[in-house]
Amino acid sequence: MADYNIRPTLKTVDVAPQQYQFQSFTPQQVDMSLLANSMQKKEERINNADKQRAIVENSLGAIRERINTADPTVAKRFKAKVDGIMNTIDSYSNIGRYADAIREATRAAGNLANDEELQGMVKTNKQYQDARAAIKSRTDISDMTKERWLATNSYKYNSIKDESGNIIGTEDWQEDWSPVSDINPDTINSLILQSVNPDSSSSSSTRETGSTNTVNNDPNAKNNVLDYSSGGTHSRSSSFSREHLDPAKIDAARRLYYKEHLTAVNQMYENLKWKYSQLKEQIKTATGDKKAMLEGQLNGVEKQITNKNGIYQDAEDMFMSMTSEIVNSAKYTKTASSSGSSDVTSDSKTYGSTGSNTLGNTGFNGYGFGSSLGLGNGSWRLAGTVGNNQFGGVTLGANINYGVYGTRKKNKYI
Repeated sequence: MADYNIRPTLKTVDVAPQQYQFQSFTPQQVDMSLLANSMQKKEERINNADKQRAIVENSLGAIRERINTADPTVAKRFKAKVDGIMNTIDSYSNIGRYADAIREATRAAGNLANDEELQGMVKTNKQYQDARAAIKSRTDISDMTKERWLATNSYKYNSIKDESGNIIGTEDWQEDWSPVSDINPDTINSLILQSVNPDSSSSSSTRETGSTNTVNNDPNAKNNVLDYSSGGTHSRSSSFSREHLDPAKIDAARRLYYKEHLTAVNQMYENLKWKYSQLKEQIKTATGDKKAMLEGQLNGVEKQITNKNGIYQDAEDMFMSMTSEIVNSAKYTKTASSSGSSDVTSDSKTYGSTGSNTLGNTGFNGYGFGSSLGLGNGSWRLAGTVGNNQFGGVTLGANINYGVYGTRKKNKYI
């Protein structure tokens, strides 16, 4: 049996001395190119990953500018997409898997162009911004209509999903109400009156009040006046016209105008109600001069939507109150009359001298001038008949200026 109490010592253990032999070491030049190449490749992978990440960031930034991030739903959904993409890329880069980071960034950049939700956000925001620009540029609506439209037609985004909950499209943006052309309160009354034709009537008459006639037959009168007569008529004329614009016609015209412009009147009424509510809210937080200005505007709006007793009116009552003053103030009756008299006179004179000489029978076959020479219409005339044989029976009843001139030869006139 072994004795475990005996402990070995240097005295009891055989030790064989050993001789140590020294070896020499020669330093070697380390090849740093391998490390440099490794580090360079790593740096290239990092740079490529960063570049791809930057591409994704730029693409997301471009999309951000085209969507309406003022809408809470859009802002939340967009942030979730950005965070999901960027966190995935960074998770690979943080553990040195730069190749995976590059692949993920490349894939994400390509998917952005086909993302139904993002593209839907871009589409609806463009529709909304285009509609806002169109309203601002309109010239047929008032500033108050524009203000109310911009305040009440907000941006809305509603995605369309399939049965599995995947987004497959987006609803078009729609305005809550579309303004019609406004009516101008300053020109309503004049437009109504222009549509009313007044009643008119007229009459005229002319009557003869008398006539005169004077005759003078004096062959010895001066200036060879044989006959003289004068006469005339006397008459009176009158005319009357009447034009009348009846209040009943004005009232009927404004009620017809209200029916024809019902939508525009309701729009004006809704504008005033909305403005009234806005001003009351703004006054709550306003101070000093601004508060006084707002209170003045509020009183002006309130007068338009309340009657003289301060009771709020509906759209029709408001319109009738606005146009009530023209019913009586624009009525009128115009009359016009005229009269006059006229005299019409006429004179008639006959000039001439009597001739009784006989021109003899020779050459006229016994016929002579048995008539007189007279001045008619400013010229002498031969009123008789000159021989039937020599003149072929021609009657010289035409105008012969100042007698018959000629040379007598052998009892003939040539």
